[in-house]
Amino acid sequence: MKKIILLLCLAFPLAACAQSYRHELRASFGMGSDHRFNQTVNRYIDRYGLEKEFVSFGILRGVNLSAQLEYYCHLNRRIAIGGAVGYGSAYGRLVRPYESAEGDWLSEVYLPLIYPYDWDDPGTDVESRSLSVMPGLKVTWLEAGPVVLYSKGNAGLRHYRLTVSSRDYPEIDDSRLKFAFQLSPVGVEVGGRHVKFFTEIGYGQQGIVTMGAVWHFAATQQ
Repeated sequence: MKKIILLLCLAFPLAACAQSYRHELRASFGMGSDHRFNQTVNRYIDRYGLEKEFVSFGILRGVNLSAQLEYYCHLNRRIAIGGAVGYGSAYGRLVRPYESAEGDWLSEVYLPLIYPYDWDDPGTDVESRSLSVMPGLKVTWLEAGPVVLYSKGNAGLRHYRLTVSSRDYPEIDDSRLKFAFQLSPVGVEVGGRHVKFFTEIGYGQQGIVTMGAVWHFAATQQ
């Protein structure tokens, strides 16, 4: 009986690997860091004594959020080539800190608790947006039943735009083509034969952490 159970455990992943799929479509969202956006924010803070508005720089504000669609064609069970089209954006607001009037105990003690920023400051908005196209390579390392382990790399171009909108400080509207890349050494897919959910850890245009779904189709017998 023990031998039968052992054989079944070994046969299950092998049976799952017997049938592979030539094509896959992927849709995902990611969270990462925009280096130029962060540089601009820090420069305005240092030069003009501004602060990050708490609401604008909450859990997701100031983080580059991305969405992407990808397609890959499998040359064999291990190697797939394709590409990704993605969109990314980061936003935050800078404000002047509240300065109480000297000798005014009300403004010194209570007003900063109610609203810690300058009432007359409309805020300085910093925003980045990018649209990228990146050919890519995906390498599958392990297929074990519903679990697939892989690595993925992409490189291409993106149209990047950074804007700073302000009433009182210098504004920026910079738009240019830039190099784009994504290196995800660790990727995990879990699910059924056709549809799986995945998570990737990496760095680049798509983010540090990326999550989404993949659809495999056009079966081929290996």
